[in-house]
Amino acid sequence: MALGKQIRRAREDRGITMTDLAKIVGVSTAAVSIWEADKSIPRAAMLNRVAKALGITVQFLQSTQAVPPLGKLQVDQILDHAKCELATVLGIPKDRIDLSFTVKA
Repeated sequence: MALGKQIRRAREDRGITMTDLAKIVGVSTAAVSIWEADKSIPRAAMLNRVAKALGITVQFLQSTQAVPPLGKLQVDQILDHAKCELATVLGIPKDRIDLSFTVKA
């Protein structure tokens, strides 16, 4: 499977929009669309950011395997996604948002 199709499949399986992925990794929605259409591929550093945002490895993105199920997203990835959403709603840069949480027993 082509890299762009792997990115798209992983993104969709996780319920992340192109716009959300673009915000998380710091590119335009158009860039994500171009990658997913296999018209261009992200550079190595960006590919690392995409993989991290999707909770998978770069090696996995470059493979032909089916996308692994969600369930092991890192807390920092979930918080980063929440920061992007809040920044959009509030109209402020995400670096001005600090989130924390408490796990109750």
